[in-house]
Amino acid sequence: MTDIPPPSVDQFPPQSSQAPRHRPSRMHSTRRRVATGHRWLEALSGPLIYLVVAFALSADSWSNPTHTVIGRGGDPTSFVWAIQWPAFAIGHGLNPFFSNYLIAPQGTNLMWSGSSGPGILLAPLVLLVGPAVVYNLMATLSLAISAWLAELAIHRLVGSRPGAIVGGLIFGFSPYMMGHAYGHVSITIAFLPPLILIVLHETFIRQRWPWWATGSFAGLLLAIQLITFLETIAITLLAAAVVTALLVVQRWHQVRARLPYAIKVCATIVVTFLIGAAYPLWTMLFGAERLGSGTVQPPDFLVTDVINFLVPTMTTRFIPGALSVTAQRITIGVESGGYIGIALIVICIITAVMLWRNIVVRTAALTGLILAILSLGPRLHVDGTILNVPLPFAVLTHLPLANNILAARLMGVVDLCVGVLVAAYVAHLGTIRAPWRGLGIGLLAFGLFLIVPTPLQLPNQPYFVPTYFTSNAVKQIPAGSTALVAPFDADGTDDSPQVWQAASDFRFRMPEGYVYVPTRNGPTTGPIPTPLSEQMGLIYIATPSAPPPAVTPADRAAFLTQMSDWNVTTVLVGPMPNYDLMVRFFQGLLGRPGHYQGEITAWYHVGT
Repeated sequence: MTDIPPPSVDQFPPQSSQAPRHRPSRMHSTRRRVATGHRWLEALSGPLIYLVVAFALSADSWSNPTHTVIGRGGDPTSFVWAIQWPAFAIGHGLNPFFSNYLIAPQGTNLMWSGSSGPGILLAPLVLLVGPAVVYNLMATLSLAISAWLAELAIHRLVGSRPGAIVGGLIFGFSPYMMGHAYGHVSITIAFLPPLILIVLHETFIRQRWPWWATGSFAGLLLAIQLITFLETIAITLLAAAVVTALLVVQRWHQVRARLPYAIKVCATIVVTFLIGAAYPLWTMLFGAERLGSGTVQPPDFLVTDVINFLVPTMTTRFIPGALSVTAQRITIGVESGGYIGIALIVICIITAVMLWRNIVVRTAALTGLILAILSLGPRLHVDGTILNVPLPFAVLTHLPLANNILAARLMGVVDLCVGVLVAAYVAHLGTIRAPWRGLGIGLLAFGLFLIVPTPLQLPNQPYFVPTYFTSNAVKQIPAGSTALVAPFDADGTDDSPQVWQAASDFRFRMPEGYVYVPTRNGPTTGPIPTPLSEQMGLIYIATPSAPPPAVTPADRAAFLTQMSDWNVTTVLVGPMPNYDLMVRFFQGLLGRPGHYQGEITAWYHVGT
């Protein structure tokens, strides 16, 4: 966003038909080829850097990509399930945005969990190389591509290629993104914020694209994002509203001159989005188990502690010993993405002060500041303590869609604003003399050093499927029937059964699942707990030497009734902690031994 010029049309002087035609000299043609080559090399340097960094961070996982997945916990494996479900659903005439293969028999609306979009777009690749490899590609490339798209947006605004490359690096590999790289691939696929920034620039500043092209592009982006991760739409639209409001306040007369184009763009966005997202929108708002009121998490839960801007947490490699206790006190796991670091904050302040007259710098600084304040949540958190100081985010908790924004996740867009300011800083360094330029470069290097991720290798975990689910043995389960699978998982502690179900080509349904489930009080994770699921959970965490749980006749009757309510006809116990204990539990409950095959103990014809 350079200073907004009055609307104009690029004019080129017409060539006279009488003008003599000169063939370009060989030297002139060579210079043009060299210049073109330099431009291509310059344009490709950023993506190449990002790819090298992304694959370096995930190198351990790529040593065996078919049997490991990048990340930690239940989120990576649940995403592996999610990228396989849409192809199966579409191939069998089912809704890819709803599934009763989890949380059977009622099923669940997958629009809240998102991630159906990648499964639809990448279905051929999943069939070709397998879900684990595709997931690892997504986890790796999402970081590099997000950084590259940020570079494109920042270069358009600032004009400095080196600055844009550094800005893209900050956005794509920030502590925020590194935290979510532990398993939230639907968040690290961060294409929407930088591309919407380009759309805003085109809509209110440049206006060289046809209005229908700008609007259609943005509408299609929003439709794709809807089936990838809904919360990112809310966050991006909030940020876009802030940027638009700042432009109106700063340059109302110039913005007013561009309103006809902008209005047509906005109308096209709405129409394109409604057409492109009609079916998932219908599923979300009117389909079975549709999303209702309520919030995923309490608004005060996942927020940025104000200390986190300066104190690194688990996603940052260099944590001074004196700050280690503070870092532990303010951490909220992978959601602790507020760290920017003292050096980059100083750079942002210097840039804002020295280049305040530049509308790009001014808008980026104000937008980043506003979103950083909103990321603090409805009440102020300082060093792990909640103070009764109300903050502006409290207003958003009363607005539809915005009330489900997790405040800490606004830091993803704050990092984009930081990237813009740092790019402007780099561009300005080229205009000053030594020794100030050297000091400026040193400060930048120190700022990047402070946000180096930890560990230098992203964690990974085994991707394992018992042979039972990939052999003819699984065909002993009637197709489409319901199987109760141990371990029973509802919160991502061990969602291996979802991986096994997908590997069997969705041979069976399950009453469990690590997905969001709509309830009267808002979405919850997994099915509503029952005595049977709680008993299976207790067995999972029991000490290995514990005796089989005592099951009274009343307990047995209640457990069997629950299985009947779930329409369970098969019970499967797979590799898990306390495997023998779980087998003995079901052997006593069902009154007969199971059949061991392919690392699974199975009971068939249950309840018949």
